[in-house]
Amino acid sequence: MKKKNKILLGIATIWPLLYIPLFILFMFSFVLLADRGAPPGGGAFPVVILPIFLLHFLTILCTIALSVFYIVNVFRNKRVEKDKQVLWVILIFMFGMIAQPIYWYLYIWQDEPLATAAERPALNNAETYNWADQASSAQREKEYVPPSEPPDWRG
Repeated sequence: MKKKNKILLGIATIWPLLYIPLFILFMFSFVLLADRGAPPGGGAFPVVILPIFLLHFLTILCTIALSVFYIVNVFRNKRVEKDKQVLWVILIFMFGMIAQPIYWYLYIWQDEPLATAAERPALNNAETYNWADQASSAQREKEYVPPSEPPDWRG
């Protein structure tokens, strides 16, 4: 994906997170600054609300389209490990606005591939980290003599 498309996708991904506080701020300011002298229920629909509802509807459509895009991308992106694909789908489906920017940064924005499980050293492999010297551990095994009697744990 070209850098320009990545940036546009990132802006579209961040937009719902930015829109929610803006929408809440607009609605509170609209209610607080409403004309108190107008008769209740009598009057035309405020014209200012129409563009906001249109923007709200477009934001909802954008969020749905982004969810579909990211779920499809999870399975098509070779950088996502097979054992993490279902996890990412659940995260994107359940926590879309939070998980989508994280997924975008980890798997779309970064160009270098992430280390796969085969490339990462195992944490429990002593040979990988060379924690013990092989010669000294072999010598210790030869020197070990088990106790003649088991210890008395009863006190």
